[in-house]
Amino acid sequence: MKRIDLGDIGNVAETIAAIAVIISLIYLGVQINQNTNAIRASSYQSVADNITDFQLGLAQNSDLTRIYLEGLEDLAQRYAAIGSGMRCSLSSGQLRGEKFAPLYLPA
Repeated sequence: MKRIDLGDIGNVAETIAAIAVIISLIYLGVQINQNTNAIRASSYQSVADNITDFQLGLAQNSDLTRIYLEGLEDLAQRYAAIGSGMRCSLSSGQLRGEKFAPLYLPA
């Protein structure tokens, strides 16, 4: 019968430790991914809440709605005066590498 010496026990313990480190790194990666998704969802929800609050304010106040619509008309006229170059860059759907829905300005 073969004797198990301290070196063999050390090798087994080292192998088990290496496997544990790999498992913990995989677990850490999953947790970071879940946290990133949760933060992203929270950010989108915050933006949606702000937009809803803004639209609710417009719906409840006719003077505010009138001022907002006049501002949009003025903005559209200013962009039309700048020319199609600005319109093309705004409708490309990209800003700092992030994708956004295309913005179409009136001609």
